[in-house]
Amino acid sequence: PLPNVTTIRASFDTGTSEYNSLQTTFQRRLKSGLVLNANYTLAKMEDNVATLAGGTNPYGLIPTQVETYDWGRSELDIRHRVAFSANYELPFGKNSTGATRAFIHGWQVNMVGYWQSGLPFTVASSVTRINTTATSDRPNMLKDPTLSDPTIQRWFDTTAFAAQALGTAGDEIGRAHV
Repeated sequence: PLPNVTTIRASFDTGTSEYNSLQTTFQRRLKSGLVLNANYTLAKMEDNVATLAGGTNPYGLIPTQVETYDWGRSELDIRHRVAFSANYELPFGKNSTGATRAFIHGWQVNMVGYWQSGLPFTVASSVTRINTTATSDRPNMLKDPTLSDPTIQRWFDTTAFAAQALGTAGDEIGRAHV
């Protein structure tokens, strides 16, 4: 009935995620019109969605085992985040009236900033060795890839990964933080 259609692909919602966090806030209002605000979040997010950013395979490396094999740190896992803001109401124009008040009263100066830890990553091999429909797969992780003194040229230990045996899935599923 549809001569130009060769494939119909079905997509299913099978991903699971878990987010836990500790969130703290400090706020201080001063009489001079200054308001200071600081927030800290310690969080951990895990999921079994292989990629949200178009990486290895959106259904997991082994689609029939996505619930267990692909469970690890989420690509959205931000472990530490500090945010701060300052708001200062400028002191001029408080006693003015009419058009002057409309133009100069209530002006503020604001500042917002944040610092956060880096996003995790999953190491992928461009050579598929698992023999599935995936266009890339994961290697085996031999050791922790974190370097004690990372540089711009070498910010994680590349010798921590090796190709897995043909026809098997690699075990690098932790989405390492370095």
